[in-house]
Amino acid sequence: MLKLPERTREEIWFEETSNQTEIEWLKETFKQINYGLHKEFSVPQRIDIIVPGELFQSSPYELQVIDTKGLDKDGTAVRRDLMDCLNDQRTLTVLCSSFEDAPSSEIYDLIANLIQTGSEKLLKERVIILVLPKNDDAYKGNNETGEPVDSKEEAYSLKREEVKRSLKPLLKQMNVKDIPILFFNAIPEEDNPSDVARMLIEKLDKLRSTYVQRLSSSVEAINILIRNQKEKNAGEAYEKVSKSLEIFLNDYHKKTLSFGSIHQRLLIPEMRKTRSGTLRATIRRNGTLDKFDVYFLLGNGSKSVAWNATMGIFHELKGILKNLSGDSLVKEYAEGFITQILANWDEWHQEFLTYSEQISEQVFRPTLIKSPIWDKCMFIKGSGFRNDVIYAFQVWFNAAEQRHLHDLLNSQIEKAWQEKVLGKLDNLIGNSTTASS
Repeated sequence: MLKLPERTREEIWFEETSNQTEIEWLKETFKQINYGLHKEFSVPQRIDIIVPGELFQSSPYELQVIDTKGLDKDGTAVRRDLMDCLNDQRTLTVLCSSFEDAPSSEIYDLIANLIQTGSEKLLKERVIILVLPKNDDAYKGNNETGEPVDSKEEAYSLKREEVKRSLKPLLKQMNVKDIPILFFNAIPEEDNPSDVARMLIEKLDKLRSTYVQRLSSSVEAINILIRNQKEKNAGEAYEKVSKSLEIFLNDYHKKTLSFGSIHQRLLIPEMRKTRSGTLRATIRRNGTLDKFDVYFLLGNGSKSVAWNATMGIFHELKGILKNLSGDSLVKEYAEGFITQILANWDEWHQEFLTYSEQISEQVFRPTLIKSPIWDKCMFIKGSGFRNDVIYAFQVWFNAAEQRHLHDLLNSQIEKAWQEKVLGKLDNLIGNSTTASS
């Protein structure tokens, strides 16, 4: 009915002869294309907008703004497109919420997932919450005494504290004090957009300086290692660090990780929360839907399981290194070496978690996508649809026929832990011992 063969156009530009302003034309044209109402354009997966002016006047960087599909109640907040942005180290993610709902349940769920998958650094450095009051939303609330708020500033301050209180139970699980919270009302006389733009640029500046500082620290640690390699005291300091880490490694090389069921970690809980209509649409597509991707949720569940299995070990090494830093000899001669180990430890662990996520999709997808379970679930009707679908998936994952998939996944994650994390730490200690002897 859309007559797709006739919809071949891919570009459109504003014409100076238009009787609309640029922004009016952009708004109307975007709406037409986005909803498939423009007869020359097919329904898009992505729309690129090129504007003649700078979006951020004060920015020293060349920036792109990515507007993803909104966080809505139709599907899960743990989506592939969102996680791709969140995991990009060059991207600052702005999570938007209405004033009344802030922080929305979708933002809460997303932050909870980031914590469950070991994304502490991401939350610290690359996430902002933007609260968007509409019209007079900010003036409708009351202060602590029950009186109406006196000003926009008071309303914003009260809402900021409310958001912080809501997130505190989550953030206390990790070493994250607060997530920055900004406010913007689009009514011209309310808030100045340049103020929000300036704060976003400041956050980008801070993000960039953090990476520069880490790089500088790594270079300095290597230079100190080179300068100190003939110093007797330096050799003793490096030896003390290496011996402590060898004991740590010998202990954990012999221990196998303990994993849980990846489908129970995220997929099944998200099925319980997602609307039945979204679940039906996913089943019709054998598990691949933008709003609810079964294979991505399995991968994210695998990442969460891997983090849960290694979280204690991850923090234990940090504790060992912190204690070693208190030794006067180590502090004087090997502090840079410890800094380098910590930086590598964080990086290796994140690489391991990312691998755990990716390998899960590779292991389960070929079998699950061809499984009869999709046809079986298509025939489920009635008010018990969701529960019956969940039961069918639990039976499928727990069946003896799938045992080899679970075993293969666990063995691959275990192998990655030994090689991508412990093995690299082994090599680093070996290299340091050679350099200092």
